[in-house]
Amino acid sequence: MDEFRTTKQLRRDALVQDALLFCLAFSAGALLYVAGRGVHALVADSTGDFWSIGLSDDLLLSGLIAGELFLIWNNGLRQGIRGHSIGKHRMGLAVVDVGDDAPTGPWRGLLRGVVMAALLDLAVAAVPIGLPTA
Repeated sequence: MDEFRTTKQLRRDALVQDALLFCLAFSAGALLYVAGRGVHALVADSTGDFWSIGLSDDLLLSGLIAGELFLIWNNGLRQGIRGHSIGKHRMGLAVVDVGDDAPTGPWRGLLRGVVMAALLDLAVAAVPIGLPTA
C-alpha cells in the first residue's frame, strides 16, 4: 500500500502541507480584519465606504502578518522545540542537530523562523502590489 518515497519527496510533501497551513493562517488574518472593520462600521454607525480601494492593501497586510506569525511559530519555535513543523511531523521528518540528534532548541528555531519571515517579506516587497515598504 505505502510505496517507498525518497526523503526529497517527503520534504516536498511536508512543505506543501506547511504552505497550505500558511494560506489558512493568511486567510484567517484577512477575515479577522474584515470582521473587525465590519464591527467598527456598525458601532461607529458609519456610512463610509466599507469596500474602499485601500481595503485590498489592508487585507493583504493583515493576512501577511497572521501568516508570518504562524510561520515563525510553526517553522521556527515549534520546529526548534519539537524537532518538526506540522507538515514534517505528518511526513515523519525531523530537524535535529548533527551531533546528538536532538531538536535544535527554541532560540535557533526562533531565529530560523524570523529569517524565513524576513525572506518572505523580501519576496513580497519585490511584487508591486502597493504594500507599504521600508
